[in-house]
Amino acid sequence: MAEILSQEEIDALLKTVKVKEPEHAVAGEVTASYDFLHPKRISSVQMKEFEVIYQNFSRDLSIHLMSIFRTTVSVSVDDIVNQTYGEYISGIFSPTYFMSFSGKPIEGLAVINITMDAVFPMIDKMLGGIGEPMEEERELTEIETSIMNNITDIMCTDISSSWSRILKISTQVEQKGFSTDIVTVTDTNEMTIVIMFDIVIGKVRGTFSICYPMIFLKPILDAMAVSKMNIRKRHDEFKRKLIMIMRNVKINIGCDLPEELMSAKIILSLRVGNLLRTSFQSDDLANISLNGIYKMAGKILSEDTKKGIKISKFIGEDAA
Repeated sequence: MAEILSQEEIDALLKTVKVKEPEHAVAGEVTASYDFLHPKRISSVQMKEFEVIYQNFSRDLSIHLMSIFRTTVSVSVDDIVNQTYGEYISGIFSPTYFMSFSGKPIEGLAVINITMDAVFPMIDKMLGGIGEPMEEERELTEIETSIMNNITDIMCTDISSSWSRILKISTQVEQKGFSTDIVTVTDTNEMTIVIMFDIVIGKVRGTFSICYPMIFLKPILDAMAVSKMNIRKRHDEFKRKLIMIMRNVKINIGCDLPEELMSAKIILSLRVGNLLRTSFQSDDLANISLNGIYKMAGKILSEDTKKGIKISKFIGEDAA
């Protein structure tokens, strides 16, 4: 039979074990914390690109909703965050309008969530009302759901359009419901990008969001990187062609001494052969103009029978 240690024996045994102290960082060494729970897989540059893309989406959606609601509609990006899918759905309260959509040829699903304070004014406007919110939030009827389907179809079309310059995708609604439990998209630990929007319909304000799991985003991010590389190549090619063209362009070069103030009496007394005395020093710089615009300054030098200018500085910069 195995011997069982008492608590006192266990405590005595633990006291005999030497615990190695953590090594201190070397002076001057920079350490950075890493959040293993929320690893960032989207760079700040890509976040900026997301912002530009969805500002365009917001503008297009505002125009399309105004045309069907016959009232002022303003859609704007409120925030873009990097979080797990579990964190995203934990902040959504039922009932809500929750739907998933695909983006062929991309694998996986993404999500659109529209809060009821935005849903009911939309439905009211579509039914000829003034866009009033419901006093008590509830799930939608079959007719109301059909109306919302038309609106989410417009959203999906605008999503496809917003990504079109990066990657051609065909969005389509897959599942919809009034709770996050009904629509299954991805694992709760999967990292996502969530774009949150404010929407104002007439005088009523609401919110909605679009959530992209990483499995959905990966082909888009890859295409984004290729697109950026192609833009850089086109820029470099344009720059090279521009330089080749500019090599044969003729530019008028002028050289002027510093300005000098003289009395009208001296100017009127000048005759051919007179020596015009100035206050210039021998080491003063002459201004050089390119097509009439001063760009450089330099010293006038002579070599044999020819004159030249030694460039000393560019206008606005310190002398070389």
